This record gives sequence, C-alpha cells and structure tokens, in this order.
Amino acid sequence: MKIYIPTYNRADIPLAGTLKGWPKDYPVHVVVRKTQIEPYERLLERLGLEGASILPIGEDGIANTRNAILRHAGDSKFAMIDDDLGMLIRRSDHDWKLRGPTHAEFIVMMKEMEKYLDDVAHVAISCREGNNRILEDHVENNRGIRLVAYRGDVLRWKNLRYDTSLEGREDLDMTLRLMEKGYKNIVLYKYAQGQKGSNTTGGLNGSDARKDEAMERTAKLLQEKHKGFVRARTKMTKTAWGGGVRWDVTCYWKRAFASSQRAKEKEYEAISDKQIKNITDND
Repeated sequence: MKIYIPTYNRADIPLAGTLKGWPKDYPVHVVVRKTQIEPYERLLERLGLEGASILPIGEDGIANTRNAILRHAGDSKFAMIDDDLGMLIRRSDHDWKLRGPTHAEFIVMMKEMEKYLDDVAHVAISCREGNNRILEDHVENNRGIRLVAYRGDVLRWKNLRYDTSLEGREDLDMTLRLMEKGYKNIVLYKYAQGQKGSNTTGGLNGSDARKDEAMERTAKLLQEKHKGFVRARTKMTKTAWGGGVRWDVTCYWKRAFASSQRAKEKEYEAISDKQIKNITDND
C-alpha cells in the first residue's frame, strides 16, 4: 500500500506532528508543493526519516492536492494521512483507554488497513474524540477522516475525484459518495488518531477555506449534494477553531449506505419483473 502525507507550511519540527512519530525506515511519500521542497528535505534529514521521500506534486488547495495523489496512486491501494496527527492504540488492560503505539504497532495498524481493503473500498482509523464510545475493534459505515485508505481501482472505475468546490470538506464528500454507490467503509477503533488542536499553524490555516463565509457555503453545499444524509448547522466551540460559533455538518453515514442497498433492491426487482414479463410474453 502506498502512503501519502500531504503537508503545507509545516516543515518545522514542532508543527510536523505525524512525521515526528513516523517509523524511521517505513516508506511514505511526503507530498509538498514545488516551492517547499528544500525546507521539507531539511525536516526529513533532521528527523532521520530514511524511508520518507519528497513527492513535489502538491497543488494550491487540499482538494487539488488530494486529486494529484489519486493520479499518482493509480489503481493501487493507498492511504492519505493528515500531517498534524498523533497516533494511539488501546491499552491491553482497559476497554477503551489509549496509549501511544510502538513503531512496530503502528506498522501493524497500517498492514491491517491494507488487508481490510481486500474486502472494502475505504478504511479509516477512528478519531481520538469519541473513540471511547465504541468498544468494538472496528465498525462499518462510520466517520472516516484524517487517516483514510482507499482502493485506487475502485475510485478510478467509478470516476471519483475530490470536489474542489467543497475545499475543507472534500473528504466527507468522498466518503458519502462511496457509500451512496454501495461501498461501505470500515473504521478501526482498536487504534485512534488525534490533533493537538483544530486550525493550527500551517495547512489550511489562514486560507479562504477556513473563513466563516466559506465554512457556511461548503456546509450548505454538502447538505444540498447529499440530501437526507447531511445536516448543516452552527456549532459553539470553547477552544477549537479559536472558539465561538462556526458552521459544521452532521453526516448520517449508515443512512447513506442503506440508500444504496435500497436502490439495488429496486434495480433487482425491476430486472425480475422484466424477466417475468419476457417469460409471459414468450408463452
């Protein structure tokens, strides 16, 4: 499985959350814009990441960058990982409490994701927030963000690309579209990932996608695009995003996937009715 970390303006060690904890010799493509090759080369050298390579296909905007990664991955299995994450694993002495994984455990996690892609089109690692509410090792059709793996052949076959009009919410849109087409996901809760804070320095921080007007527009657009499966709403936060009111979305993942199964049932019924009619007409 190919692994990609798209990153922007986080070439300083304090900001390089995901890369700071990365196993030294484990392969990963660090996706940057051409203008940032040198600072990221210095970062990888300082961190001693012998398995990491700079891939200068990053573009303006995360949705465009994700699409560049899709083109590079081709039909392969691949994972995209946000650049500001801390990884976690459940403790053996407790149902849901977490600890930091060893490098060996992190590699096992990635291998498990790759194995699940034999059966489903997308797999995710659970978010730290809310991980304690689900005790199973994994569940189907739930939120998958920040660390998600895909079947490249399925995305190509279904002609799926990230929607640049949904900058900042393009990953939610991709998950919903896959589910609506009948491709369930698996989210692993044995593991978790989390951020120190939302909208921190680097990445989309300070971009137009993070402005209040854009957040409202993309929330409402996602709701319009996935009617019945997304609810746009305002949310009060105490510390995240600097506090205050911001636009957010609630996605009904299981409902989105269930809709695809009902569509299949209707299609099957239509085919069966047509076959019955043909038999009757030929009698």
